[in-house]
Amino acid sequence: MPRDDIDARVETHGLGLSLIFKPESAQSSRLILTAVKFHSDKDVGFNTFPGPLPSGLLFSDTRTEALAKLGEPCDAMPELRRDIWRWNGLQLATRYAKQAPHQLTVITVEVPFEDEQ
Repeated sequence: MPRDDIDARVETHGLGLSLIFKPESAQSSRLILTAVKFHSDKDVGFNTFPGPLPSGLLFSDTRTEALAKLGEPCDAMPELRRDIWRWNGLQLATRYAKQAPHQLTVITVEVPFEDEQ
């Protein structure tokens, strides 16, 4: 991994899935999986992930429906169309489409940053 990069990504556009790896430590070249992104075809360049999504979410869900399934987020960023929850010891983030009905476009499940655990 190049010295200035903070992560390595494997994007499978046809499967609607991205895997994100980060170095185990600052001095290590060993990478560990830290995040998985599930994409819909509303995320440019990706096909819709065909499998089940976390917590029964559906890409047809609007923000209101996602909130009904997950409860209040621990962090909401309406200007970025993004919500974040603590979920099963991980962080689950949703991003919504710009155009109405503002359905889910990307769901990210990741290891929380050390200061957020």
